[in-house]
Amino acid sequence: MSRPPPPALPALHPRLQRYLDGPWGKVQGFVHPDAMVLLDVALAFQESHGITGGFFEIGVHQGRFLLALEHAAGTGEPGLALDVFEDQALNIDKSGHGQRAVLEANLAAHALEPGRVAILQGDSTAPATRRAVLARGESYRFISVDGGHTAGHAASDLRLAEEVATPGAAVVLDDFFNTGFPGVTEGLAQYLTSGGTLRPVGVIGGKMLLSPLSWSDRMRAALRKRFAESPRFRVREVSFFGFPYTQARVA
Repeated sequence: MSRPPPPALPALHPRLQRYLDGPWGKVQGFVHPDAMVLLDVALAFQESHGITGGFFEIGVHQGRFLLALEHAAGTGEPGLALDVFEDQALNIDKSGHGQRAVLEANLAAHALEPGRVAILQGDSTAPATRRAVLARGESYRFISVDGGHTAGHAASDLRLAEEVATPGAAVVLDDFFNTGFPGVTEGLAQYLTSGGTLRPVGVIGGKMLLSPLSWSDRMRAALRKRFAESPRFRVREVSFFGFPYTQARVA
């Protein structure tokens, strides 16, 4: 006897819902739709606290989650996409395969404001690349860390995210506890235990939401409330290296 399908996703912010109902299925990527709930909660939280800023993704593949960040961002807020793209010799763990021309076409076809997304090619751990990111002088309220999946890459990318995150930012780490890429979880442990100030908030769909220390408890309460209100999710409180977060699984 087959199990009934799980309850539907909760309703999202209109911009995110339009993206999920339309362009999402036209852009190739490895993102579970449940991860959109993390963005939705973060967006509502930021709007309620007057938090603004741009969006930034490290490791964009063909732009599926970058476009989700772009739809979450407000009018005129700047975006940055960083990837090694065709320089696959730098992709030492073979996580994803960015293609700049495909990304540019997807942005042109599906972004709300295609011209606001700057594209930077390079290794996110290289000093020159980091200087180029910091030289833009931008702060970001939505950041996706989905670059190299080694421990070194993940820890380094989280430190970069911390440097450019606006107060109340939503930092989304991909492939937390993915057994195919254990380096991500190891890298998060290294980052947290070496003084990193981003704190875990919640996990769903293979992605972990983090936020700066002064904001993380409040954002976690908002996420826990949203999870608890939806029949789609089973919710529990857990911790990672002593840092608490909310975990949701499809019921």
